[in-house]
Formats: sequence, C-alpha cells, structure tokens
Amino acid sequence: MRKVLFFQLLMLILIVILAGVVGGMAAAISALLGGLSYLLPSAVMGLVVWLIQGQEKGFKQAQIGFIIGQSLKIFLALLMLGASVLCYSGLMGIWFMIGLICVSKFIYLVIWKFGHYGSRYRK
Repeated sequence: MRKVLFFQLLMLILIVILAGVVGGMAAAISALLGGLSYLLPSAVMGLVVWLIQGQEKGFKQAQIGFIIGQSLKIFLALLMLGASVLCYSGLMGIWFMIGLICVSKFIYLVIWKFGHYGSRYRK
C-alpha cells in the first residue's frame, strides 16, 4: 500500500507542477485539491488496513476492516470533493478533474507496465 501511495503522491506532484506551468496558480491549486481528494482517503484506508493486519485477527475481522476502510475512503473522498468545490471559489474544473483522475488511475498504468515487463523475463 505504501508503494501505491508513493506513486500516487509522485503523480500528484507532477500534475500540480504541470498545471502551475500551463494554467497558473489557480490551476495548480485545483489540481492539488482534486488529487488530494483521492490521495488522502486512500492513505486513511491504508492506515485502517495496516492497523487491522497488525492485530493478527482472523479472516473475518480482516474482511470487516477492509469494508470499514473502503466505506470510510468513499465517504472521505465525497466529503473532500464537496468541500473543495464549496470552499475554493477559484476552482478550475478541468484541472480539478485532471488531478483527481491522474492520481486515481495512475496506479493501473504502473501495474500494467510492471506486469508487462515482468512477463518478458518469465521462463
């Protein structure tokens, strides 16, 4: 989970820099808010999973912990999305969505590339 969060944070930094260069400060803040709307709930979800794994409980407790963590992640993401729209009047919608989509979907690209390169060397 730490690697996933690291790659998502790296992508967020790159998108914020790109938005700042192309669209200015308002675009950079919008991209940052969009990316954080996914990254922070994912970090909370990772923390919940990590805490449950450390307790060495049964499979049923792990399932319940995962469901609670995922539910919390969805609730926090919706809360942050709404708060971003309501609290930041200079929000640029396209950069907000670019930040959100890039952070949330970048991991699929990483998994696909690692899977692709890994399969080349398998015998």
